[in-house]
Amino acid sequence: MKKTKELNLDVLLLSILTVLCFLAFKDVITNIIYVLFAGLLALFFFPLKLYKNKEKLAIISFTYFLIIIGLSVPLLFIENSWVETTFKVLAMLNTGFIGYYFYKGNRNLLIRHAVFLLFTPVIFT
Repeated sequence: MKKTKELNLDVLLLSILTVLCFLAFKDVITNIIYVLFAGLLALFFFPLKLYKNKEKLAIISFTYFLIIIGLSVPLLFIENSWVETTFKVLAMLNTGFIGYYFYKGNRNLLIRHAVFLLFTPVIFT
């Protein structure tokens, strides 16, 4: 029961991040709202989640989430840079994570990475 609530919270937060990112890139909301939410979510995933989960692959995944969220912020302000290329490579790596967690049967991390897969096209709209 607790794992399901934790997964639902993660999916909800990542979905909100995706919507805010889309609105920020389309200039519907100011960029500072997205930057603040992305910063808070990055802090939520990296230090807070790492204290709860000591599994090696989960640590790699949460670190990956931190990098993706962190790289999405400069993309609001800088176009056609190395950050964009790095973000595309990390998006391809995310697909590899999805395949791996599907093969291993780790449903929780599979769903988190699948939601991040939805986050990727929003960046390049």
